Amino acid sequence: MMPVRIAVLSDDRLFCEGLLGIIGAEASFITVGYEEGASLRPASHAARAHVLVVDSRMPGARGLCAARGRDGGPAVILVAAPDDESWAVESLAAGARGILTKSARTENLVKALRVVYEGQIWARREVLARWIERLGHGQGAPDPHLPEAGVARSGRAGGRLPWPRRCQSRPSPGDGGTTKGVARGERSPEE
Repeated sequence: MMPVRIAVLSDDRLFCEGLLGIIGAEASFITVGYEEGASLRPASHAARAHVLVVDSRMPGARGLCAARGRDGGPAVILVAAPDDESWAVESLAAGARGILTKSARTENLVKALRVVYEGQIWARREVLARWIERLGHGQGAPDPHLPEAGVARSGRAGGRLPWPRRCQSRPSPGDGGTTKGVARGERSPEE
């Protein structure tokens, strides 16, 4: 299996080194570069990356997601994100393919990197449900770079949504980790 190439963008050196240490510990990942600095200029290394991990605390992080999507750049995972559902939905609408909050565990970063590399989305179930609802109301365009293997009903008469192969949610107690049921309008085990 070909290793997943990952680049990191953060203006916090200690944070960046911590991410690089986690990524470097996995045999299936290789870091192709990192950028330290306050500006979100395109990292020269990011062009070679499959996935770009971005410190969400940096100004303009969500704008970078949109720019990467337009330019055909790597998929973006926003890390150290606030635990704010609206912020996360807006980030997915801007083009982020993964959202990890400040309380995320190391294993969640590793899983998110693999899931996003496979063309899926990593976010909490509630966030994905709100994002899907938003798409159903025409309030956000789906990422044209995501593979579409099927369609999900939006809940409106005749309404249909583009649907990626599978979305992943952050695991929670009693949750298998996927949001297939959300696409069919089923309630989650927590509800």
